This record gives sequence, structure tokens and C-alpha cells, in this order.
Amino acid sequence: DTIAYGFDEDGAGVHDVIGSRCDPYTNFLLSGLTANTCCHSNLTRQALRDGLGETDVHDVLNVFMCTGFTRDTHQYFSKPSPVVPGDYLELLAETDLLVSASTCPQGDVSMACGACGEP
Repeated sequence: DTIAYGFDEDGAGVHDVIGSRCDPYTNFLLSGLTANTCCHSNLTRQALRDGLGETDVHDVLNVFMCTGFTRDTHQYFSKPSPVVPGDYLELLAETDLLVSASTCPQGDVSMACGACGEP
């Protein structure tokens, strides 16, 4: 891992398993819009190509995402990542795995899920 970020003044860190991923169901509840441009839909499309279904898409590791909980209300938040070209993370699988990756459709995460394109 080339990121020695730790936790910043907002309480955010890099590489989390505390959150999940944006999905069309939450997006609909937040915005009233139907959208499938999210990590859940990307991972589901790959699962279908691999002969699996949507319910086979499980927990995610948010690699390189900068996330945390606000200090006052303890709400989950994300902010732009400090990652620069050339940064990497090495993983070791000690059992057989099927791994899929989704590049966050929010880009640098400056647009919140359900924000309908507004940063």
C-alpha cells in the first residue's frame, strides 16, 4: 500500500469497509430518480456475466476512497481521495475468490449519492 494517510482532521481515512456502495434503490429513495450508474449496478452486471445474480454481490472494500464519520452527528461521509497516479494496494487471497472491480461513477466522490449531478 503506497497510501500512508491515516486519519485526517475530519476523521476520514482511506480504504474502508465501513460503508457500502451506492445502489439504485437508495438513489431512488434519496432523489426519486431511477439510475443504474453506480457501483452496485456495475458489480451486478459483472455478476450476471459470471453466471451469478444480484444477491451474489456482497460486501465491498472501498479501495482508495476517503471516508469517515462526522464528529458531531456521526454520519458516514466521503470526500475526494488523496490518491495520485502510481499509488497501489497489494492483496493476498488465501482462498479461491471471484473479484470484480468498479471504478466509482462519482469520480472523485465530490458528488454525493443521490445528488442528481450536483456536486
